[in-house]
Amino acid sequence: MLLACLFQSNVYVPASEVETNSGYIDIYLYRSPLLPEVKYEWLFELKYFKANEKPSDTQRHEAKEQLKKYSSSYLIKEKKDVKKAVIFFVGKNEYELFEEEV
Repeated sequence: MLLACLFQSNVYVPASEVETNSGYIDIYLYRSPLLPEVKYEWLFELKYFKANEKPSDTQRHEAKEQLKKYSSSYLIKEKKDVKKAVIFFVGKNEYELFEEEV
């Protein structure tokens, strides 16, 4: 559902499961060619939990490590304008978002 909403944007071109040499990026938001002045592109790692579960420190650390791996991939490595974030979805009504340093 998130991806469907992102496709409504004129600012970014969303891509799902983008293959890199270090795994698959859940969602990558490319800058739209119609709006080259957009400052950042975005890389998102998504994690899903049941309503009665909460993300652990270990899971947070693992998600950050995945972002680091993707950042070192051929697709991202040379880009200086990519923001990275993890979104934990907990059940249907909660989420936790954290952004990593560029």
